[in-house]
This record gives sequence, C-alpha cells and structure tokens, in this order.
Amino acid sequence: MNRQLPIIIAIGLSSAVLYAAALSGLTIGLLVTYLAQLPLFIAGLSMGVRAAALAGAAGVVALTIIGGTMPGVLYALSTALPVALLVTLALRKRVWTDGKEYWYPPGNLLRGTAIWCAALLITAAVVFGVLGDGFRAAVSAFVGRISDVIAQGTGQSASQATIENMAGILPGITSWSWMLMATVNGLLAQALVTRLGKNLRPAFRMAEIDVPLSWAGLFAVAVALAFILPADFGFTMANMAMVLAYPLLFQGLSVVHAAMASFGAWTIGYVAFYVVMIFFGWLSLAIVALGMAEPLLKLRERLTRPKST
Repeated sequence: MNRQLPIIIAIGLSSAVLYAAALSGLTIGLLVTYLAQLPLFIAGLSMGVRAAALAGAAGVVALTIIGGTMPGVLYALSTALPVALLVTLALRKRVWTDGKEYWYPPGNLLRGTAIWCAALLITAAVVFGVLGDGFRAAVSAFVGRISDVIAQGTGQSASQATIENMAGILPGITSWSWMLMATVNGLLAQALVTRLGKNLRPAFRMAEIDVPLSWAGLFAVAVALAFILPADFGFTMANMAMVLAYPLLFQGLSVVHAAMASFGAWTIGYVAFYVVMIFFGWLSLAIVALGMAEPLLKLRERLTRPKST
C-alpha cells in the first residue's frame, strides 16, 4: 500500500479536478463533474477499499483547500463517501460449503445506491423542516432563483405553476441523475480494470439483479403515503418513491434482457429498445411495474429455463 500511496493520492486529486470543473460555470464543466466518481471506483475495484477511501480523502482535502468547506462537504457526500461504501459492498464475498465464491449481488448494490439517496433526502427534509420554512419551500425557492437567472438571459420567465411543478419532482430527478451516474461510473471502472487484468471481483451481470418483494412493498407504501400525507410529508414521500423505484427499473430491465435473449435478439435490438425507452418516458413506468411483479411472476426463471424438445 505504501508504494501505491502516490498513485492513490494522484487518483484522488484527478477526481477532485473533475469535480471542480463545475466551479467553472460552463456546461461542459457540469458534464465533466459526473465523471468525478470514476477514478475512485477504479482505485477501489483494482486496489481495494482502503485505496478508494484514501483517494476520496485526498479529493476532499484538495477541494476544501481550493474551494472552501462547502465544496469539500458536497464532494464527500456525493462522491468520496458513497464510492467508498459501494466499493466496500462490491468487494464482499463468501465461500459456501460447496467451495464456490459468492460475491455481493448487483441488486443489493443498486439498493445501496438508492438507500444513500434516501438517507440524504430524509436528512434534507429534517434540516429544512427544522431550520427553515420546509423542504418543499426550500426547493421551490431554489428553482425560482434558477428561473430568474435563466429569465435574465432569455427574457422569458417561468410561471409560478411551472416552478412549483418542477420543484415537486426536483429532489427525485436529482437523485436519479446521481444514481445513474454512480451506476455508469461503477460499471465503466469495472470494465476497465477487468480489461487490464486488475479486477478484484468478477463482472456484474444483468441476469443476477434480484430485488426482493419487500423492496417493492416499500415503494408501494411510499407512493400511497405521497397521496395521503399533507404538505412536506407528502412531498418527501413522493420523491422517496422516485428513489425507491430505481432498483426496480433495473430488475424490470433484466427481465426484458432475458426475454430478448430467449428470442435471440441481436445487439441492434437492445440498442433500439433503449432508444425507444428514452423517447417514451411512460415505458420506464411499465418497466418499473415489471420489476415490482418479477418476485411474484418469476419471468426470468421461465424465460431462461431450457426448452423441452
């Protein structure tokens, strides 16, 4: 580890540089920021949990020195700490009596990603509820300020109804954006270290995604509470439901992959499906519903079962 320490610190600094790109105010800088987790995942999935933690700590120190306390805290909460946690989970394994190694399943990693966002969501709701005028009021005020900045440049201001509608789902959308990039960065890092022969665990497989019925139940409860509870409580539950839907979407996608594989679909078929899903948002809701039903229907098991001759 001592010989690797300079490399680990350099990786942490590269992550900090990518994250600091957002401070430039340029659109390309915001896009580059999404890759800040990638170096830390590479360090963790090739050199272990300590490497990910040390690289993240180096990034936190660098950003605190460059930008102050707040950028350092935001980097820790959005990049350093969750990556260290996910790498810790990803590298867990057990050897059963059959002598085989069983690695931490990808479905649990997706749930861990959602739990991190859910914890931050609840924390924000409590903080703004206790110290401010409420969670929704704080989000609406933020969206209003962004709208004013855009209006100064375009000369067109958004209506209050538009601002309120956007504020109603902004925490959930922001969480989805973060969870998706954490997933993409983790998969890119695993693919890269595997190609270099430095991987500490085998590749993740879509077919191994398993989200239990209890998680689907939590999602259903959150949806129900979003309609029942008033004010900030309903607002928080609505966005919580969006967060809890994330692992269910991937479980639904694993069923779709199994179905397409059973029909011998070519790569272009998978690409076409994802293009259609991007342009037709309602399809994502159907995939989430499919993910909820999978523990009961067990469609993947049926689709992958050898056909009788």
